[in-house]
Amino acid sequence: MQLNRICLSLGLVLASALTAWSAHAMEGGCCGGGGAAQTAQGSTDKNKEVIAKQGPAYPLKTCVVSGGDLGAMGGAVDYVYKDRLVRFCCKGCIKKFEKEPDTYLKKIDDAAKKAADEKSSDKKDK
Repeated sequence: MQLNRICLSLGLVLASALTAWSAHAMEGGCCGGGGAAQTAQGSTDKNKEVIAKQGPAYPLKTCVVSGGDLGAMGGAVDYVYKDRLVRFCCKGCIKKFEKEPDTYLKKIDDAAKKAADEKSSDKKDK
């Protein structure tokens, strides 16, 4: 069975080879180097499920890489990395993220823990 190459940013099937392979995705292709694609059928549907499930509780209002507002460049870019939602201000931040994903995932984890602690504290105060 041949696997399709699907741009995760636009959902387009890519006809040409992409430029670089990482553990979970390929960079380049239809987005001019700013997007990411996976070689797996159904990956787009799975990513949509991850985004739908994790999106409402996403703890940051800013880009995990640049610190800029998520809506500053026309809306947040949702990206799924190892079944985790990561939001960026632009597609260009994905490459920076992939160089040091653990560093940026820790920022998300820390923000989620802080939000949970604040929520717990608010319940205790009531």
